[in-house]
Amino acid sequence: MKILHVAQKTKGGVATHMAQLVAAQAAEHGASNVVIVVGDDEKHFFDTIPQSTLRLFGSSARRPGAFASMARFAHRVIAAERPDILHIHSTFAGVLIRARYLFTRAEQRPAIVYCAHGWAFNMQIPAWQKRIYIAIERLLARATDRILCISRFEQDSAIAVGLPPAKLEMVYNGLPPLDRDIAPAAGFDPATLNLLFIGRTTPQKGLPDLFAAMALLRERPIHLHTVGDRMDEAQPAPANVTEHGWKPREVLRDYIAAADAIVMPSRWEGFGLVAIEAMRQARPVVASDADALPEIVRPGISGYLYPRGDVPALAEVLAGLDRDTLRALGRSGRDLFLEMFTEDRMIAKVGYLYRRLAGDRASEHR
Repeated sequence: MKILHVAQKTKGGVATHMAQLVAAQAAEHGASNVVIVVGDDEKHFFDTIPQSTLRLFGSSARRPGAFASMARFAHRVIAAERPDILHIHSTFAGVLIRARYLFTRAEQRPAIVYCAHGWAFNMQIPAWQKRIYIAIERLLARATDRILCISRFEQDSAIAVGLPPAKLEMVYNGLPPLDRDIAPAAGFDPATLNLLFIGRTTPQKGLPDLFAAMALLRERPIHLHTVGDRMDEAQPAPANVTEHGWKPREVLRDYIAAADAIVMPSRWEGFGLVAIEAMRQARPVVASDADALPEIVRPGISGYLYPRGDVPALAEVLAGLDRDTLRALGRSGRDLFLEMFTEDRMIAKVGYLYRRLAGDRASEHR
């Protein structure tokens, strides 16, 4: 079986997901039978996979010229490699690649698997934009054999807007269990309860809500640490917040190890990779009830939930945290991670999807 992955932009969870699949598939099928098309400016996200699998286009920038260049390059690679499975990741690649196949007979193209990694129509955007995204996804589903959803919420959302249920498959993202102890990052005061936020300061991640909650807790022995790009300087950090800036993914483990709990005040979230990163290290999660997060952050098991966007409710949850309870939630959260969110489980399910799809195609051609 030959597999070709394509993404227009991969920074964050998409790169993690793709690198995991490609590494496992190269080991199973041979590196010559796995190809990954990504931007040259993002190749550093894939230094753990066989470099012979990489096909690099010029830029992952989101502008018309870069989009056109990426699409031309990807279609040249597809024509040259002739994969059995074409696995497309995220919205822009999903549009740019699948549009070519709208009027192509199924037997004249690869079997196409598409994963949005979070539906664009679930973002907090104007209703007219949602309608456009929904119409595009419904149209392009005609040129797709299977649509991979990363949570039950994503699957239910797809069905609700009219995507074909028979084409939908749900596979949770996963991570490998850690095989060694992690040394905690420096700069965390053991005399205070240390919270950690990981992510870019985009509207999706809800950091302004968390800053507002921390401002309400300035008299309490609670300190917030943030790791990630600061993209919006309009709201200064309260005095009980330390910003550590962007850190490489492999260093995030050190910060998680130093924290008592991780906070995810997301406004929308197709999955929530940071939550399972925390649970893997036996750290509980305080999260909003946005979208897929309640599938991962389960009250009394892996953390706490509060109503999305409700700053006083978030502050109340944070004010009530204590280390003994957090440690217990961390242990049970790790058990849930091992049961539901491991890399091996994800890879096996995607592999099974591929085999069924290849079998269906073979039967049709007999």
